[in-house]
Amino acid sequence: MAEPQLDSPSLFAGLTDVGFRTFVTRKFLSVIYIVLAVGILLTAIAFFASAASQGGRAALVALVVVPLVALLYLVMARVSLELVALMFRIAENTDRMAAALEDLSAAPAVEYEEIDYVDDPRVVYEDEYDDEEQYAPPPRRR
Repeated sequence: MAEPQLDSPSLFAGLTDVGFRTFVTRKFLSVIYIVLAVGILLTAIAFFASAASQGGRAALVALVVVPLVALLYLVMARVSLELVALMFRIAENTDRMAAALEDLSAAPAVEYEEIDYVDDPRVVYEDEYDDEEQYAPPPRRR
């Protein structure tokens, strides 16, 4: 199974890839954000116009509520698209890390000297101590 390609050679090649080996979503994120922002703006204008046509209190409430709700929707759209972009960046970084690990695994292995700890004079075992004083904790300073 082929690995996903994060940057396709052409947009048309990415759109016609039925095996989903290339990602094209990241290329469209700015277009999607602009379309969402325009849609939110037009919807806010339509709601405000509808409330203004009723007049009185509805127009005053719409003057405050509609921009706040539109801003809230715009922030949610932006955060959602940033999460999508973040996922693609994580995929790119993971791909780079995997490639770097493959390069490291292709490097020759380093041989280490094997140490026999049983016969090593630097290793001291508990039964080799004669005094119980060596096990006592150091005195506390006051």
